[in-house]
Amino acid sequence: MKLETLEISFTEKVKEAHKAAVLSYIANIASKGLPPVLSVEHFSMLIGVRAESLYEMSNGPQHFYRSFDLPKKSGGTRRIDAPLPSLHFVQRWILDNMLSNVALHGAAKAYRKGVGIKENARFHRSQPLLLKMDVKNFFGSITERQVVSIFLKLGYSKKVSTFLAKLCCLNGSLPQGAATSGYLSNIYLTHFDEVVFAKCKADKIRYTRYADDMTFSGPDFNVENYLKLVSKELGKLKLSLNPKKTRVLKPNNQQIVTGLVVNEKVSVPREYLRSLKQDCYFIHKFGIYGHCRQIENANPRSTLEQVIGRLSYVSNILSKDKRWADLHGSMMAHRKETFGY
Repeated sequence: MKLETLEISFTEKVKEAHKAAVLSYIANIASKGLPPVLSVEHFSMLIGVRAESLYEMSNGPQHFYRSFDLPKKSGGTRRIDAPLPSLHFVQRWILDNMLSNVALHGAAKAYRKGVGIKENARFHRSQPLLLKMDVKNFFGSITERQVVSIFLKLGYSKKVSTFLAKLCCLNGSLPQGAATSGYLSNIYLTHFDEVVFAKCKADKIRYTRYADDMTFSGPDFNVENYLKLVSKELGKLKLSLNPKKTRVLKPNNQQIVTGLVVNEKVSVPREYLRSLKQDCYFIHKFGIYGHCRQIENANPRSTLEQVIGRLSYVSNILSKDKRWADLHGSMMAHRKETFGY
């Protein structure tokens, strides 16, 4: 946002020193391509939400989320805290108009437009050695105080930074499910990415980070040195590694990066494709209702939606293999024929 696009006026009683301080504050933030925010009331006018509602969201965020558990592939569940529409709107505004203007390190691949798991995995194709690490309790370990520091470094006042952080946090940390959590985590780890990438570049090792999932690949390298480096740098951020998820994979192993096989070319694991083909076969043979009876699933509509979603995912990853796009089309047709949409 350019300074000249703002209309700024002061009452006659305002001292020149105060005027200069306000203008300097605005200019500093605007120079970074960010929208200046002078107060909660000013923020209210910018986004078109009543200040009283914003205070309610920031002072009692627990009332503006619905929480549920999702099953994890590795077993157990993952807690998701999804903001209600009113808070989600505010968080999307913060993300789209503030956070997305902040430059990230190139090694950070998640939560960025035009970058996804395929691009992240492609970087590690056909490598002799692959090292995977994972951050323990990633979002939950990034505290509200640390989020306040992010907004302060962007140039916002302490009052505004604290207010914005409260809109983005739940129970004192980043919630998994909030629109702003992913990008804020990327900003928080920017220096970490710089330090780790510099070491990798010197050693001619490839490095990417997809949220809490870090991948290193290249010729044979000293794994222990990289474990120590990452642990040390994460420690500076009050974060730690999850030792249960550290993996060292060679070409004789199935090398998987963010769910995709990268041994030779980027692909989807055979087990996933086999299971998906089987579901499609039985849906074609028995219809979705018959298939659900066979697998003792009481929700045919949800089951079909999941299959369609999985086919969309696979056809995007394996875009050169037309069979998956055709299967996706046939399941879409089956949905229209069965459910009318």
